[in-house]
Order: sequence, then structure tokens, then C-alpha cells
Amino acid sequence: MAAHDALPSRNPQLVVVAVDDAWVAYDPVRRQAHLLNLTAGLVLDACDGETTEGAVTAELAAAFAIETTLVARQVAAALTDFGERGLLRGSPDETISAIDEPRLADPTTAPTPAGDRTWAVQPPTLDLLGTAVQIRIEEPGLAAVATGVLASLIDTCATNRAPSIHLDLVTNDETVILLRDDRALLQTGDRSLALQRLLGELNQQAVGGTTDTVLLHAAAVRGPKGIAVLPADSNSGKSTLAAALVRAGYDYLTDEAVGIDVHSGAVRVYPRAVGLGPGSWPLFPDVAPTAAETDAGYFAEEWHVDPRRLRAGALDHLDQLDEVGEVGGVPIVVVAFPTYEPDESSRIEPVERATALLVVLHNAFNLAAVGEPGVRALDDLTHHTATVRLVSRDLDEAVALLTPWLGPSTVSGQ
Repeated sequence: MAAHDALPSRNPQLVVVAVDDAWVAYDPVRRQAHLLNLTAGLVLDACDGETTEGAVTAELAAAFAIETTLVARQVAAALTDFGERGLLRGSPDETISAIDEPRLADPTTAPTPAGDRTWAVQPPTLDLLGTAVQIRIEEPGLAAVATGVLASLIDTCATNRAPSIHLDLVTNDETVILLRDDRALLQTGDRSLALQRLLGELNQQAVGGTTDTVLLHAAAVRGPKGIAVLPADSNSGKSTLAAALVRAGYDYLTDEAVGIDVHSGAVRVYPRAVGLGPGSWPLFPDVAPTAAETDAGYFAEEWHVDPRRLRAGALDHLDQLDEVGEVGGVPIVVVAFPTYEPDESSRIEPVERATALLVVLHNAFNLAAVGEPGVRALDDLTHHTATVRLVSRDLDEAVALLTPWLGPSTVSGQ
């Protein structure tokens, strides 16, 4: 490229934000975040299809008092890198279609209408982060187990809104069929699998129905000073840490999804049952499933624990939720990225803002739908909130490390 040639245009779906001495470019369609140094970020910001390479080179050389030939090589290298990363218009697969969140595969069987069935349980419609969902279950035994699992949602998210989604578990002979709006998603003789898939579909509806709230895959609890958000991948221990914080006296918000309203910054939550994997079971033996449930094959891979079994009153504060799960007037005081390291000392490590933004972008559910406002909301979150890495080898030590942000718990001695 000659100095008088215009720089290529950047990929129009990118959202590019300056973060301290770095830049972050996020592609909400590919769900990829890129950390750029200051020079590379300025070059990408200038990629408008009109500004010439020579003009950018001269501007950067003057701004940083660097020899022009050196800057020219840096600009050329940056452009090559941008092309390889798909950051420029015309890059390979630039027009890739949106990547959906994982969903249950559509079955090949014909729809099986719920029809005029007798429901063993038909809880109130649940408002899950703005999506109104009605659940109905036909078989009494399965209904009893499911009602226990769904109790935290039933007691905090009931709404008078008309449902936009129906999820039904119906029974034909020994087969349980999961229906979404009369469309069969699963047919199985395994009641535990049917319940697990119902919960999975419920999660999908909760995180997939909003375009004005950016949703993080995160646990969250509330203390006297505010909310701690714990973004992390699955099987990272965030649910176990949330359970320990609740038991220590903090209020439960979620172990799955935290929403940030892109307009107001308000926090929205999804207070489902706490999901504990086998590695956590020895830490909470008193909340194990009943013998009847385990004998029937339920909860062999994951316990679903009502947070009130961890501590009575853990959900009392959520009677103040509005119709979209908003926790009014309570700020996020820390975003902590938890990691369990049994052979290291427990500690808090500050995380630079640009790195923190990359991590929260990685843990966002729905940026393809929310787009640039969601990226801006997360940028604002990392700008105004403490961001730290929480390394822990012991749950009590992890709780103690978060206490300065959360404030004293409701349990004596914490």
C-alpha cells in the first residue's frame, strides 16, 4: 500500500472502545474480543476508507516523536494483523452470520400438542429477565421434584403477564416429552434427563429474550455495600462460591446470569436454584437431595439447591424485584473473576481495565442481539467498578477476601 492510498474500512460490525492506554475491538457476531495496543488502536480507529496511510503515519510519528519510517512499518504490520483477525471490511468471512448460543437440537418428530391434559402442576407465569414463561407438568412425581427445583423462581419471578413461551412436560405411557409451544424438543424415558433439559431450555429463554439488557454468565450476591458479580466459565466454581457467600450471610441473586440495563445501568438477575456439581457436594452435605429423589435417579450429575436451604432468608430481598428482575438502586461494587487454586495462597489481584473488559465480553451471553450498547455498558461497568482476580484455595478465605467490598454479613462472626 502506498502512502497516498486510503486505509481500508474496518469491519462495520466491530465495536471499538479506547480503554486507558489500550483499545478493545469487539465483534458481536463472531463473539470475539481483541486487545490492541495504543498505536494499533489508533490505526484501526482511522480505518474509515478515506484517511490515507501517509496521513496516519505522519500523525502518529508526530504524536509519539518516533521516526516516520519506523511508524510506517508499524502501521503496515497492524493492517496485516487486522486482516488476519477479520477486523477489516473484505476480510475472510467478514459477513459471517450470527453465532447462536448452544440450543437443544430440533427433533425430527412431528409436533406433539399438549392438548386438553390434566396438569399435576401449573405454576404462575414466570418473568425471566423480561421473557414470560409458563411451565406445565403432567406427571405428579416429576412435577413434585420440578416444583422444588423451581421454587426460587416461582417465589420471586411470578407475573400477571400473559406467557410468550409455554414449556410443558407431558407423558405418553413411559415416555416424557418436552414441548416448547407444542413443538417436541425431547422424548425420553429418563425423568432426570427430561427435568435437566427443561431447566436448560428455561435458561435459554431467560438469556435469549432481551435486547435492552446485556447478560453476563456470572454469579452474584448482595451485601450491605452492594453487589459482587462473579463472571466465569462453566465448571469454574462460581456457583460453589455463591453458595458459600449465601451461607456466610449474603443475599443470593443468581449463579447463572446477571443483566446490565444498557440505558440505566440497573442490575437484573435470574434467581434460579444454585447448581452444584459433584466436586462441591462434600462441602454442602446438608443440602443433598432426598433419598427418594436419588433412588428415582434425579440429581446424579448436579444438585439444584434452593438458596433458602443454604440460609433462611437468602431470597427475602428479592420481593423488591420489578417485572424484569431489576434490583433497584443497588450498585455493583466489585467484579471478581474467581479461580480455584488449591496449591496457591488465597489472594486478590487487581485486573487492569482493558483485561477486565475482555473477560466480561468473553462471558457475555447476548451481545449479538444487544450490539454496541451492550459493549458500551460493559465498558462503563469496568470503568466505574473495581475489577479483581479472586484466587482461592478455601471457600472461607474467598468469602473473607470479598467482605471489604460487600460489607459485614448477616451471620455473626463474618
